[in-house]
Amino acid sequence: MAGRVYTLRRNAGEDQDVPTEVRSRLVASLFERRDSIVNGGVAGILVGAIVAFTDAGTWAIWWLAAHTVLFVARVVHLTRFNRRAQPDPLVEAPRFAIGGIASALLWGLLGGLSLLLLDDAVLQLAVVITASGVAGGTASRNAGHPALAKVQVAATLIPTALGALARGEPLYLFVAMLCLLHVHSLVSLVTRLYADALTLLLTSRERAMMAEALARQNERFEAALDNMSHGLCMFDSEHRVIVHNRRYLELFGHSDDAVTPGTSLRDLFARATEGTDRDPEEVFSFVRAELATQGRAELEHDLGESTLAITYNALPSGGTVAVYADVTERRRNEAHLSFLARHDTLTGLPNRRQFTDAVEQALSGDAEGVEATAVFCLDLDRFKAVNDTLGHPAGDSLLCMVAARLRDEVGNEGLLARFGGDEFAVLAERMSQPAASALAERILAALSRPYVLDGQQAVIGASIGIAFAAAGESDQDTLIKNADLALYRSKADGKGTWRFFDPIMGIEAHCRRLLEIDLREAFANGDLELHYQPCVDLASGRAIACEALLRWRHPSRGLIYPESFIGLAEEVGLMVPIGEWVLRQACAQAMCWPEPLRVAVNVSAVQFRAHTLVPAVVSALATSGLPAERLELEITETALIEDEVATLRALKQLRELGVRIAMDDFGTGYSSLSYLRSFPFDRIKIDQSFVGEVAAAAECLAIVKAVAGLGSSLGIAVTAEGVEMEDQLDSVRAAGCAEAQGYLISLPLDTCELNRYLAKGGQRLTCAV
Repeated sequence: MAGRVYTLRRNAGEDQDVPTEVRSRLVASLFERRDSIVNGGVAGILVGAIVAFTDAGTWAIWWLAAHTVLFVARVVHLTRFNRRAQPDPLVEAPRFAIGGIASALLWGLLGGLSLLLLDDAVLQLAVVITASGVAGGTASRNAGHPALAKVQVAATLIPTALGALARGEPLYLFVAMLCLLHVHSLVSLVTRLYADALTLLLTSRERAMMAEALARQNERFEAALDNMSHGLCMFDSEHRVIVHNRRYLELFGHSDDAVTPGTSLRDLFARATEGTDRDPEEVFSFVRAELATQGRAELEHDLGESTLAITYNALPSGGTVAVYADVTERRRNEAHLSFLARHDTLTGLPNRRQFTDAVEQALSGDAEGVEATAVFCLDLDRFKAVNDTLGHPAGDSLLCMVAARLRDEVGNEGLLARFGGDEFAVLAERMSQPAASALAERILAALSRPYVLDGQQAVIGASIGIAFAAAGESDQDTLIKNADLALYRSKADGKGTWRFFDPIMGIEAHCRRLLEIDLREAFANGDLELHYQPCVDLASGRAIACEALLRWRHPSRGLIYPESFIGLAEEVGLMVPIGEWVLRQACAQAMCWPEPLRVAVNVSAVQFRAHTLVPAVVSALATSGLPAERLELEITETALIEDEVATLRALKQLRELGVRIAMDDFGTGYSSLSYLRSFPFDRIKIDQSFVGEVAAAAECLAIVKAVAGLGSSLGIAVTAEGVEMEDQLDSVRAAGCAEAQGYLISLPLDTCELNRYLAKGGQRLTCAV
C-alpha cells in the first residue's frame, strides 16, 4: 500500500488509478462547504460594486452583473445537490467545474482590468488582495479535484498578472511577479493537500477492508451478540443446532429444554408446522436449496396471533445462522401505510392515486356496448368562505359531511375519491349520458342542502365536469384532464351546475395557455402600454382627468384590449404586478401634464385581496413625485363585495394620503347606494349602460337625473361615462351631470396623442366611433 500511496502522491494531479469510491469521496468535498463560495460571492459583489461606482466604466457594471448571476447559479446548484437524497458527485462535478472556472475567470478579469484601467492604487490593492484570497480559498477548498483547483488558481491570478504587466511600471511588474509566485505556491499547496487527503482515504479504505475481514472471521460470535433482540439459532454444516438464545424459545413458546445442541433443523420445522397445512419436509428442502444457491433463505411463519420473519444466512464454515424477528406490528403498519397510500386520511375515500389506477383499469377493459367510462370532477363552491370564517376544523368537518352525502348519492354506481382540498371525483363504468346527467343533478341537490357546523348553518354548492371515454379510446390522464376542463367550464358558467366535456374546451384551454405565455412575455418585455381617455368638465369643456386604460401591443394580433386578458391575468397571478406597473406608469406620465389635471387608475378586487395596494400607491407617488390629490382610484362594487371590511379599510388609508376615490360603473350592482353611506367617495361614474339609452329611454334619463341629484346632495362629483352621441351629451348635461367621458369627447389616446390634445387646451375632440 505504501508504494501505491507514494506513486499517487507523486502524481497527485493524475488520479486515474484511484478507486472510484475514493475519487467520489474526494470530488464530494467540492459540494460540502457552501460558505466559502457564499463568502467569495459576497466579496465579489462588494468589491465589484465599489469598482463599478468609482467611475470605472460600464465594464465594471457588466462584470458585477455577470458575477452576481454566476454566484446565484452556483449557490442554487449546490443547494439542489445537497437536497437530493442520493446525489452523485462525479456526475455533477463537470457542472460545478464550469461554474468554478467561470467564476475564476471573472475574478481574473476583474484583477487584470482593475490594474490596467484604474488609477486608484488603494482600490487596485483591494481587488488584488481579494482575488488572491479567493484563489487561496479555492486552492484549499477544491483540492479534492486538483485539476479544477489548479485551473481556477491560474484563471484567477494569471489574468491579474497580465493586467499588471500591461501597465509596464516597475511597481506593477513587481505585483505581476508576486501573482505568478502565488500561482506556483498555490499549485504546490493543491498537490500537497490532495496527496494528504488521498493518503488518508486510502488508509481508511484499507482499514475498513481489514475490519470487514475480521468481522467475517468472528461472524458466529458477533451474530449471536448482535441479534440478541431477536430469536437466534446457529447450525453446523449438518444443519444441527449449535447454540440458540432465550428469545428464540419465547417466540415459539418452547420450554428451556425443548431445543438442545444437536437438534436437527428438520425436527424444528416439524414442530413449527405442527397443526398447520405446511409440509415440514417441503420447507426444509426450500431452505437448503436457497442456502445452496443464494447463500440466504427467507420465509415467514404465521403463529396465529403473531408473524415471524425468519432469515437463514450461510456461514463461510458451512454452517448457518438463523434470525427470527417478530414482524407482527411491522406488518400491521405496512398494511396501514398501504391503505394511507391509496386513501384520503380525512374522509377515508380513495385518493387520486387509487382513482387514477381504477380509471386506467376501466379503460383497458371490454369496449362492447354503448355505455362508456365516465369521470366526474367535482369542486365545492364557497367552501373557502366557510373555511376562512369558521376555521379549518369546521372546514374538515364539512368535507367529511360532503363525503358522506356523496357516498349516499354515488352508492354502487361508481368509485368515489377525494383528490385533496375541496376536489372530489367519481368514476362510473358503463354509464350513459342521461344516467350521468341524473347522477350530477342528484349530487348538486344533495350538496346544496344546508350543513350545521358547531351550531352554525353553512350553505355551499358544487360545480361538476363530466367526461366520457370508451375502452381503448383514451388514457386515464387525458380522461381526467377532460373532466377537469369541463369542470372549469361549469365554474365559468356561474357555478352550481355541471357540464359535459366538449373537444372545443381542450382547444380553448390550449389557446388560453398560449395567451398566458404571451402575456407573461409581454409583461416581461414591456409590451404593455397605457392609453388615456379624457374626462371633461361640461361647463368649461376642458379636461379635468384622464383615465388610464391598459393596452397590450401584441406582435401578431395587434392592439389587444383589457377585456381580452385581464381575467386571465387575475387567474394566473399577474394582476397584482401588472396593477403596480400601471400605477407607476400612470403617476410618472401624469407628472408631465399641466396641473391640476388628474390621472384615474382602475383597481381590481385581486389587488385589494393581495393587501399590497396601499404600499404600491405610496411607492408610485413617492417615485414619481405626483401629488396624491392628482391620483384617482376607480373601484367597482365587485371589489367591495368580496371583502367589504378590508377594502373599506384600505380605501380610508388611501383617502388619508390624499388620494381621490371614485365608484366606477355605478348603478349596476345591488348595493351601490349602501356603499355611498359607508364611504365618502369623491366621484361617481354612472355606468354607460344607462348613458347609452339616456336620450331614448325615459327610465334611463330618470335614473341619471336621480344619481346626479344624489351626487349633488352628497357633495360628490358625478361623471357620465360612455357618451358617444351629441344627444346623449345634451341629455346628461340637462340631467345635472357636471362631467362626461366617452368617444364623443375623445377616443383613448396614446401618450403622444394625449400630449397634442392637452397642447390644444384639452378641448373636446369630435371623433368618429
